[in-house]
Amino acid sequence: MFFAVLGVMVLAAWFGGLGVRTPEDYFLAGRRLPWWVAALSLVATELSVMTVLGISASAFHGNWTYLQFFAGAAAGRVLVALAFVPAIHRSGAVTIYGFLGGRLGPCSRAASAGLFFASRLLAAAARLAAAGAAAGLLMGWPPELALALLAGVGTLAVVWGGLRAAVWANAVQALVVLGAGAMVGALLLRRLDGGLDTGLFLAAAGEKLRWFDAGPSLWPVLLGGFIGSAAGFGTDHDLMQRALAARSPAAGRRAVLASIAGSLASLLIFLSLGTLLFVYYKQNPGLALPDSPDGIYPHFLATSMSARLRAAALAGIVLASIDLPLPALSAAFVEDVWKPAAGAPGRELLLARGIALWAALSLAALAWNLIENPGALVFAVKAGVLAGGALLGVFALAACPGRRRDRGPAVALAVVAASGAALLALSGRGLLGLPFAWHWLIPLGAAATFVLGLAAAPLLD
Repeated sequence: MFFAVLGVMVLAAWFGGLGVRTPEDYFLAGRRLPWWVAALSLVATELSVMTVLGISASAFHGNWTYLQFFAGAAAGRVLVALAFVPAIHRSGAVTIYGFLGGRLGPCSRAASAGLFFASRLLAAAARLAAAGAAAGLLMGWPPELALALLAGVGTLAVVWGGLRAAVWANAVQALVVLGAGAMVGALLLRRLDGGLDTGLFLAAAGEKLRWFDAGPSLWPVLLGGFIGSAAGFGTDHDLMQRALAARSPAAGRRAVLASIAGSLASLLIFLSLGTLLFVYYKQNPGLALPDSPDGIYPHFLATSMSARLRAAALAGIVLASIDLPLPALSAAFVEDVWKPAAGAPGRELLLARGIALWAALSLAALAWNLIENPGALVFAVKAGVLAGGALLGVFALAACPGRRRDRGPAVALAVVAASGAALLALSGRGLLGLPFAWHWLIPLGAAATFVLGLAAAPLLD
């Protein structure tokens, strides 16, 4: 299985690297990506091992009401496709933070790129650590060994070939991940006593198929999905980079919109898997369940599938986990934080590859430590998500008419990001003394950054 995955990555790196002659080739694939490849890459980038395991576990323990969150998230992605992508694409900026620099100034540009770099490094390390743990469980290896192999394969894929290598590998990843999930679902369906009709009856009796909840949580869930998706796709350069690499603003818009259908397909596959697993274990009460609530899918793969089918499913999990954001991290650092002197594209390309390699080694080291510290792993996942809220507030400031603002948004971004991280840390240690719904920090962070940036601009700019 690992040899097959390694082969995909080697081919992607080789063919991707053949056309890389300038920094724009490395960071944006020469702006020649077909829209459908960009769309598949977006789906694969959104799919992580935590997504695969978390969605199937939510359907196993709960129901399908996660679809309500997806409805809000789809609306947020439509906003990004119609408003963000055309404006940033037409600006000619290499990164979305370069676009901010043109609207606000160099301080806001550097602060936004720096926050993205730190938060994305943490979030990617958390994904890699979770993948190492899942792969180690399925293969019977120490998680550290699985982590080292995943990091090595992911590094090989993109350090040399840049974004073009990453997106073509992503296209294969998306197809393999969804195909593996569908294959496991078909196998589960064949194992159910009474087939599909009985499975639907037991799932309905257990209220596992309920997808709509008109209770008081409906609008908060829709709003959370909308703001979270707008923040993620609109302010995270790892995602926006795919749309900017498309051949035109229209192609970039089409890629983001098409990714909604791909994400819905993946969601339905893994929700179905969770429901089928519920029925399967209901019909087989003597089978042991995993200790971890999110471990139901890898537990089934490890205990109830043949070695060949388990290897195929593991390939899907592995491929869902090795999408390292190295081209985006390198672009944010080189273009927005430390850009070499003009007229030295060869030096800039060398620096880009060096930063990508350094980021890969840093990711592996962080992930290694997170495996040993579950509390820090949870903090890393949440911190990576929360940064999008503060960045969304800066983009809202950039959209405001009027005089140029620069230092005010940068200071607001730093204050809100530091406050959010402190609240997460205190909550993780149980020191807040009150219930804490951390997801609300995303819209609150966006609003606080916007208001504080407006208020600070007259004093600092």
